[in-house]
Amino acid sequence: MASSEPRSDFDLSRLIAFSDGVFAIAITLLVLSIDVPNAVSASALPAAVFHQSSDVLSYVISFLVVGNFWVVHHRVFARLERCDARLLWLNLLFLLFIVFIPYPTAVLGDFDGWFSVSFYAATIAASWLSLTVLWLYVTHADRLVDDRLEPWLVRRNAVRFLYVAGVFLVSIPLSLLSTTGAMLFWFVLFFMDPVVNRLVPSAE
Repeated sequence: MASSEPRSDFDLSRLIAFSDGVFAIAITLLVLSIDVPNAVSASALPAAVFHQSSDVLSYVISFLVVGNFWVVHHRVFARLERCDARLLWLNLLFLLFIVFIPYPTAVLGDFDGWFSVSFYAATIAASWLSLTVLWLYVTHADRLVDDRLEPWLVRRNAVRFLYVAGVFLVSIPLSLLSTTGAMLFWFVLFFMDPVVNRLVPSAE
């Protein structure tokens, strides 16, 4: 006879499979924001395609962003040993932003100006902040992870996630001064690891 008690644990494999499917859809939707030129002659086609260079650039940036989210999400969930209802909802919140990324990507490719850059940066920052909340939840008091997980690694990943979110948040006011400068500021992320490793050293 089936128990009437509510389950405290859920199938982690189903959660991971669902998340991977959402990532696959989101990363596929990115390319759909690039429209094939219509009603142009063969001689005018190269110019029409070149005119879409901003769309292609925003696609490449977002492909790398979403791909990186998938890699980080995989690493986070590789640490988990179990799953509960709150994690399901926190993961859904994170995926909400992931699926939304193609929209600001299309806006960034089609429109110049501070708003498109700020809109994109705010979406990416919100994604990282939601992932930070998820990470802190699953690791708090070894709630859902292996109890052998090193405390310094928990702190380092939290700082790393917040660092990325902070870079995109700082780029929002910078876009009011220069949209190009704000987007170039995102390259600060290439210097993330040395900074984070210094802020949160390992126990060795």
